[in-house]
Amino acid sequence: MRYLFLGLALAVSAPSLTFAAESVGAQYENEIVLKGQIVDIVCELTGNCTKECGEGKRVLGLKTDDSTIYLIAKGPPLFANANESVLPFCAKPIEVDGLLIKNPKMPLLFVQRYRAAGSADWKDADGFEVAWKARNGESDEWFRKDPLVVEIVKKSGPLGIPGLAPKP
Repeated sequence: MRYLFLGLALAVSAPSLTFAAESVGAQYENEIVLKGQIVDIVCELTGNCTKECGEGKRVLGLKTDDSTIYLIAKGPPLFANANESVLPFCAKPIEVDGLLIKNPKMPLLFVQRYRAAGSADWKDADGFEVAWKARNGESDEWFRKDPLVVEIVKKSGPLGIPGLAPKP
């Protein structure tokens, strides 16, 4: 009996090697855990570098130890950008859990959770949602209430072309 409790205690405290990624139903998606560091994609590809990975104004990626760069495209829960969650790890070791969309034309990494390298504690990649709600309050459909989105739609139309609108 004593060994049963010891075994249970070890099982609960041991770091999990399973994926927690949730499917979004995308073609080519694969659950994945990757280790690397967050990088500024423009800097990596062109050498045009700014401080702190562009301070959140540039597209980020995950660069693994074998120098593979994965473009970070989306994250939960709003299917929005994961930059606000991972930006503090610019040029620092990080581990991410999510979905790798292995589209032959352009692979994308959907980060769902992350943690500092060596940490046992996973965090949800919900930085966008937290920051957006702090600026704008609660909303079921944030994209319809975001001031920047509203301004762009007013200027360019709902389809991005002035005067062009979807059929009712």
